[in-house]
Amino acid sequence: MRILAIDPGPSCGYAHSAGKSGVWQLASSSEEFRGMKYVRLFEHLTEMERTHGIDLLIWEDATFGAKNQFNALRAHNEFAGVLLLFAGHHQLKVDTVHPTSLKKFATGNGRATKGDMIRAASERFLVDIRSDDHADALCVLWWCLHDKNLIERIEA
Repeated sequence: MRILAIDPGPSCGYAHSAGKSGVWQLASSSEEFRGMKYVRLFEHLTEMERTHGIDLLIWEDATFGAKNQFNALRAHNEFAGVLLLFAGHHQLKVDTVHPTSLKKFATGNGRATKGDMIRAASERFLVDIRSDDHADALCVLWWCLHDKNLIERIEA
């Protein structure tokens, strides 16, 4: 199964089961059209599908604890909409993981800090972690690969 794990946001972490991971910078302060970050996300997803293939698209479920929670949740939902549109267009399976579950899985603490998540991803994947977004995407992939019930349910 070819899995693409995403930590959605303007600085979008990604991790593919083929070993490719990093961060896509989707937002630019100089843009006239606010929606360009969503176009960029769709383009990155299209390129990932073309070069590595995707059977399952999975992402961290929501933004919690943000200073402006309304705007953060709205933006997260907009990114999730792009992910769902892409998945529907390519007939991909989708799933999400709640941030607390992800943190507990990766660190043993459901209230882990960004630093804790970066350390957990660095220890597990032995790659240069570029940001907490990159770490979160790697942890989403790790969680997905570890959850045999999820893989069985998705493949059914």
